[in-house]
Amino acid sequence: MQKIKYTPEINDFIRLNYAHSHTSAQAIADHLNAVYGWDLKYWSISRQAAILGIGHHKMHNWDDEQDAILRKWGHKYSPEHVGKLMTQKFGTPISENAIINRLRRLNISRREHDGWYTKKDVCEIMGVDHHTIQPYIDAGKLSAHYHTGKTPRKTGMAMWHVEGPDFAKFIIQFAEDFRGRNVDLLRLIGVLLPGIYQKQSEPTNLNGIKPVPAFKPDPVSVTVKPPSIPKIRQVLPKPAPAEVKPRAAVNFSVGDPVIHANFGKGEVTETGTETVTVYFSSCGAKKFLVAVAPLARL
Repeated sequence: MQKIKYTPEINDFIRLNYAHSHTSAQAIADHLNAVYGWDLKYWSISRQAAILGIGHHKMHNWDDEQDAILRKWGHKYSPEHVGKLMTQKFGTPISENAIINRLRRLNISRREHDGWYTKKDVCEIMGVDHHTIQPYIDAGKLSAHYHTGKTPRKTGMAMWHVEGPDFAKFIIQFAEDFRGRNVDLLRLIGVLLPGIYQKQSEPTNLNGIKPVPAFKPDPVSVTVKPPSIPKIRQVLPKPAPAEVKPRAAVNFSVGDPVIHANFGKGEVTETGTETVTVYFSSCGAKKFLVAVAPLARL
């Protein structure tokens, strides 16, 4: 394994070109490999950058205006797209990871949807599985795109993004292809008439109709039972355990051949009132308690 020596000139080159990313680290490694004939990888450059004190970039300073934009866009767009929009608006580069971390600290869930639906939501509302919905997406009958703008990857969040108006248009156009008894009617109304049905919210007042008040029991009809008095039972003292007499001197004697299930054959070398010592040719001397010694005399 070759030993790499980073000269002051190379360190200055790393400080100048390192941009806190794998791409920049690999570009620096490729340049040094071409100049010096080395075989560096990007992690070698990242480690050297950490030694030089430039491994971590300065954190973004968030303000109230940017937090308000995150609360508005966090449920609608992917973190990568939000970062691009905020970079264009404020002129300061904001990475995808910075958006994700800030959303987490603001307690904004990326799984909540604001005016759009995933393919799973479409399947649940229409009462079918994804094998039924996917052909409509592939044929362009249901307008959808990846939420992150990229194909699925190991970092996740590559869900299908279906806008509410496009979903409503799909329902109206292809309603005869689905069975009404399998449809989630309340959520279907929410798609066709946004704002009417709100999941996990208070009942909406439609046409002046007041929601049904919650049921309250009549206090007169409530019967209160007196607390039950537990029965007192006599607790008898436990009898004292019988005295266990040592049996080492009775069962085993020095020189007796014995056998153990795991250690094999052995010979008693020492006996006591509570223990017995046996020497095994396979593992040497072992000491056992007399009361539970798993030994048998040969």
